[in-house]
Amino acid sequence: MILTKLYSNMEQKFETIEFNRGLNIILGEIRIPENQEKDTHNLGKSTLGLLLDYCLLKGKSKEFFLFKHFELFKEFVFFLELEYSDGEYLTIKRGVKNNSKISFLKHNEKSLDCRNLSDDEWTHFEMPLEKAKLELDSILNLEVIKPWDYRKPVSYALRGQDDYTDVFKLKKFGGKHIDWKPYLAKVLGLDASLVQAHYEFKEKYDKIKTQKDNLKKELNGLTDSLDKLEGLILIKEEEATKIKHQLDEFNFEIEDSQVNKSLVEEIDMQLSELNKERYYISSGIEKLEQSLNKDKIIFNPNDAKTLFEEAGVLFDGQIKKTYDELIQFNKDITKEREQYLKEELEELQNDLGKIEQQIKEFNKKRSQALYYLKDSSVISKYKILSQSLVSLEAEILNLKEQEEKLVKYQEINVALEELESQIEKNKIDISKNVKESSNKESVYSQIKLNFNKIIKTILNKDALISISQNREGNLEFKEEILDERGQATSESDGTTYKKLLCMAFDLSVNEVYKDKKYIHFIYHDGFIEKLDNRKKEKLIELIREMSKTDFQYIATLIDSELPNQDKTIFEENEIILTLHDEGINGLLFKLPSW
Repeated sequence: MILTKLYSNMEQKFETIEFNRGLNIILGEIRIPENQEKDTHNLGKSTLGLLLDYCLLKGKSKEFFLFKHFELFKEFVFFLELEYSDGEYLTIKRGVKNNSKISFLKHNEKSLDCRNLSDDEWTHFEMPLEKAKLELDSILNLEVIKPWDYRKPVSYALRGQDDYTDVFKLKKFGGKHIDWKPYLAKVLGLDASLVQAHYEFKEKYDKIKTQKDNLKKELNGLTDSLDKLEGLILIKEEEATKIKHQLDEFNFEIEDSQVNKSLVEEIDMQLSELNKERYYISSGIEKLEQSLNKDKIIFNPNDAKTLFEEAGVLFDGQIKKTYDELIQFNKDITKEREQYLKEELEELQNDLGKIEQQIKEFNKKRSQALYYLKDSSVISKYKILSQSLVSLEAEILNLKEQEEKLVKYQEINVALEELESQIEKNKIDISKNVKESSNKESVYSQIKLNFNKIIKTILNKDALISISQNREGNLEFKEEILDERGQATSESDGTTYKKLLCMAFDLSVNEVYKDKKYIHFIYHDGFIEKLDNRKKEKLIELIREMSKTDFQYIATLIDSELPNQDKTIFEENEIILTLHDEGINGLLFKLPSW
């Protein structure tokens, strides 16, 4: 796969860029003298690499320049044309505003303008981003890097200024080795499945080990023997059974006590009613007795006669007779009423006697019922035993939970031992695989030879790529510049030579895979910066020769980095884009500074 053209729906703001099969130079010219000393010039040469990555369906990020300055770029739609097989082209359409909808057009004509195509003319129209990635991966069909998709080699193919600090690990991969080491092993011709499995085993091991450590804390030291814990549970359960038997014996007595307590409460209620009734009867009797005493006639006619005679008043004859009759009449009436009152009094006295007998009987029953409640030790013992049983059952429950955890703990130990065995075997298999891949005809050996050839041509020194295993069995990839005795020097640690080593690695990989379905383009930002003129000339000539065999190299540089300030070192058709600082028309995007 190589790139053929990049353009947009706004030609006046972003001019079409057409790429060659071989060497492609994006040259930045600093024409304003005061800008010569600046470290960055914002012409857009580095931005081009980012834009190519975006058109190759890089995921959206709010820090990405198109979205960081969304209002400035929202109306842009970009079209990237690439050749994925001899004479077969694919145009990828991706906008900024509608960035998650991707359209593809397959065609057999190079440099086709797709800006005015109708919706139904596209081979695939506005696919969701993830589906579009799958479709593009299927179209490119990069068999040599399966099971990884095309995005992995694209990441290495587009090296920006931040990607020269490590030959093998790109900054965009983050800190997880599993994100790049298995893929790198695949590119170097090793069995990537072994490397992948090693990290998966380790990740699984660490996860289970964390579970084990957490369980160990929860078990409070009871990790030695499951039998010991089961014995403790047996003892506690036997103790609980005994307490249950004791509670069953106490229960009958307490049941009786509860009945008698209920009975006492019922008797108290009845006694209360009887006492009320006795009070009312007693009050009635008292009133009747008072009534009987009041009905006695205290008027005496003879005494009245004497009193009248002393007063000189006649009290005899008819008057006396009338009073005598009245007294007799009252006596007759009083006698009859007294008879009724005595009968009522007698009846009340009989009722009172009956009630007092009932009260006496209920008091006796109450005394008998209270007898069973006098001994409170039964209930006290019952409560104590009940509390003991509750505590014991809670302890047993806790021990059984501990038992379950200990069973799990032992299962985890077994799983960890099995994983340790798998990890150890995998380490040995990886070591064997590295040795097997060291024969002269292997992909790994060819990449190492190409790498050394490139560095030897530029620096006149040998360079070596090597693979070792650390204590945990992980692969360590290393690049070194060697002295005359074959000893590693510190030159590879310097910024300038580190960048050269990064470029040499990318070139050597592409050389080995030039006849395979692979990413056959490289984009290196600032590729000859800081090298001396002779080394720059050697590198340019070397890349020109290597890229003659359908290999595409895209590189950026500032004119001040040209060997001897002479841009004629490049052929006219090799400089595909010239940017400059004299106004916005010299920039990649013809827009105000952003």
